[in-house]
Amino acid sequence: MTKRVHGRHGARWAALQGLYAWQLSGVSVSKIEIDLHDGTFHFEPDNPDNKVNITFDKEYLHELLTNISMQKGELDELILPHLDRPIVEVHAIEHAILWIAIYEFRTRIEIPYKVIINEAILLAKQFGAQDSHKFINGVLDKAAKVIREKEFAHS
Repeated sequence: MTKRVHGRHGARWAALQGLYAWQLSGVSVSKIEIDLHDGTFHFEPDNPDNKVNITFDKEYLHELLTNISMQKGELDELILPHLDRPIVEVHAIEHAILWIAIYEFRTRIEIPYKVIINEAILLAKQFGAQDSHKFINGVLDKAAKVIREKEFAHS
């Protein structure tokens, strides 16, 4: 079975893979980005026939990987007030999803906060633990009220 992911959703999907690998391996973001550019990922490691073909916005992937890796401390500061646990206890997948969403809240004002939250929930359902999408939704809903205060007030 082959699943297709494309556009900015594909870039977020690939960025999540890259940020997760970066956190766990310590390999440079630029090396990870090169590896991601072939666009084929094994969705289930035990099933090589189950692949995901991704066509994605490579410029957006580059923006996400580069800027998030450089701004992770600032992004964590924006995440911390909305957590119910220490940040070191947040799973690497959830952490990467939160980085992507918080980054987009701050820098991609043209993307409605509800779209950003929805994309993050989709990633959490796909890659996170069973109820991680609830955790992601809760954290991002609180963060949107602060980071996107004007937009949140008008929705």
